[in-house]
Formats: sequence, structure tokens, C-alpha cells
Amino acid sequence: MDLSLTQKTAVVCGGSRGIGAAGARELSRLGAHCILVSRDQARLEETLASLAPVTVQGLSTGAAV
Repeated sequence: MDLSLTQKTAVVCGGSRGIGAAGARELSRLGAHCILVSRDQARLEETLASLAPVTVQGLSTGAAV
């Protein structure tokens, strides 16, 4: 089964840690561009930086949903 997400965009809420960050890592590994959303902007930046070797493009934004 082909799970390639190349050129697809994924929005990950709660993406700064835990299951959200793990999901973002896996989505990135599968080729998706990731938009991470969380209340903690500093942790978002750290998580996005950890995806840098894998992901092609990423964006983080702080928000309370």
C-alpha cells in the first residue's frame, strides 16, 4: 500500500509534544508538509526544528482553539 503524502499538507493540532509531535514526525516522514498548531509557540519551534531533516516545508503557529 502506497502511503506517500508527497505534496500534501497536514494540519496537526497539539503538535508541540506528545502524540501531536509524534504524528507530525510520521506525516513528515511520509512526505507531507506540516502545519503545527499549539498554545506553546516556543515548543512548536523546537518540534518544527526537529522535523527539519525530514520535512520539506513546515510552519508553526500558536493558537488556543
